[in-house]
Amino acid sequence: MLHITTLNEQYAAQTAAILAKAFMEEPMQTVLDTTYEEILAFMEHTVRHAIPKGLSIIAVDTDSDQVVAANINKDLLEEPIGENDAFSDKLLPIFALLDELDQFYKDNYTVKPNEVHHNLM
Repeated sequence: MLHITTLNEQYAAQTAAILAKAFMEEPMQTVLDTTYEEILAFMEHTVRHAIPKGLSIIAVDTDSDQVVAANINKDLLEEPIGENDAFSDKLLPIFALLDELDQFYKDNYTVKPNEVHHNLM
């Protein structure tokens, strides 16, 4: 049976790990030749940033107490990556693509804080 709950500290490490594993299957990861550790570092940061916002949910298998799915979300106007956050340079093309997509939306629509939900993953 599954329990759907808001992303929280108890399941942060598991959530980051399943997201990193899933992203290792993405075509961009293959092309960029990223390692699991590089992706995991980014996912750990993303999960830590998402927890206090309360916009992300996870599915936990109640028999094993393991996270089996995650939906990580943010306010479109909020930046989850700060200037001092250090990640592998291999991830820069991904960040650039996401920034370009966000900017296109912001340039074409009026966006106010807490009004547009961005599903990160």
